[in-house]
Amino acid sequence: MVPDQLRVPGLVEPLAAGEYAKLEGLDEMDVIEAIQRGTLVGVYSLGWYVEAPPYSEERFSRLRAESKLEPRLLNWLQRRADLHDNPQYKSEVERLRVHFVNSDPQFDELPTADQSALINTRDYAQLPEPVDYEEERHIWPWRRRHPNPEYLRYLEALQLHKLYQRTAQAAAREAEQAFLRKKRSYWEFLDGYEFERATAEVLGRHQFNPRVTRGSADGGVDIEVTRNGLKGVVQCKAHVACVGPHVARDLYGVIHHSGAAFGIIVSRGGFTQGAIDFARSKPILFVDVSDLIAMQEGRDVLGGAFTRKEI
Repeated sequence: MVPDQLRVPGLVEPLAAGEYAKLEGLDEMDVIEAIQRGTLVGVYSLGWYVEAPPYSEERFSRLRAESKLEPRLLNWLQRRADLHDNPQYKSEVERLRVHFVNSDPQFDELPTADQSALINTRDYAQLPEPVDYEEERHIWPWRRRHPNPEYLRYLEALQLHKLYQRTAQAAAREAEQAFLRKKRSYWEFLDGYEFERATAEVLGRHQFNPRVTRGSADGGVDIEVTRNGLKGVVQCKAHVACVGPHVARDLYGVIHHSGAAFGIIVSRGGFTQGAIDFARSKPILFVDVSDLIAMQEGRDVLGGAFTRKEI
C-alpha cells in the first residue's frame, strides 16, 4: 500500500514502479531510470511511485488473466473499467468540459466563432496539421515581422487544441472521481490520506469549505471546516473497525481545545452504540460511507443539524 505520507500534486493514483512496469510491460529498473531522468512523473517515498498510465482494457484483461497485478492495482483498474462504456459518465465529462472551457481566462479573449467551436464541436480535439514555416523565417528577416497567414492560423489552432485538451482532461478526472465516489468499493480501498482528501472533496460540495491538515502535528484534526460562519473540526477513520466512545470523547476534547463549534467523525467502519450515546446532545456529527455516497449524490446529510440550530 502507498504510504500515507505520500504528498505529490498530480499523483492522484500513484503506483509503485514495479506495478507500473508490469502494466506497461517494462523492466522496473528502466522505469526508475525514467523517473530519475524526469521522463516520468515520480517521487521517492519508501520506494519509487509514479503516476498511473492511461486506462487500457486490453492490457488490464491480459495482466489480470495472468494474475500479475497486485490487488490494489487490480481494484484501481476495475473501477475504471466499470466507467468505460457508461453513457452517463460520458455525458458528465462533456458537461464539465464545457464548464471548464467557459471558466478558462483564455476563453473570453477568443472570437465568437472559436468559442462556439470549442463548446459545440470536437474540431480542436485533434492536434492541428503542422505548418513548416521555419525555412522561410530564416530567408528574409522581414518575414518575422510579417508571418505567413497560414502559419498564424496553425498557431491559433494549436492554442485552441491545447485549451480543449486541458479542459477535457480536467473534466475526465473530475467526472471519474465523482462517479467512483458513489460506489462503496471506492471508499473501501482508499488509504488514510486518500480517505481524508476524498472526504474533504465531498464536504466541499455542501458548504463546508474544507482544508486538509498536514503531518502528524495536527492536534487530532484531519480536516478543518467552516459552515454558516461556524468553525468545525473533522476526524477521519479509514479503518474497518467501528468507532467507539473513546474516539468521540477525544474529539469532544479537541472541539473545546481548538475553539471549534462542532466536530465531525467520518468512519469507514461505522459507529458503536456507545459512541452514538456519548455524542447525544453534544456538537458531534457522525458520517459513515453510506452518508458519504448520499452526499456525493447531492443530498445534504448534515444540513439538518445546522438548520435546526443543533450546533
